[in-house]
Amino acid sequence: MTSLTHGELIKKLRLERNLSQETLSDGITSRNTLSSLEIRKSNISFQNLFQYC
Repeated sequence: MTSLTHGELIKKLRLERNLSQETLSDGITSRNTLSSLEIRKSNISFQNLFQYC
């Protein structure tokens, strides 16, 4: 069993829903912040994680 990081999970769900980073991040964070999160270069607050999901 493989566990996913928060960023990997968000990316997986985003791609399953055919959403661009720009679309998902709109109103939450910048696209660059989401990109950094997805490639493990930044941490995420609970509030932003909840909003992305």
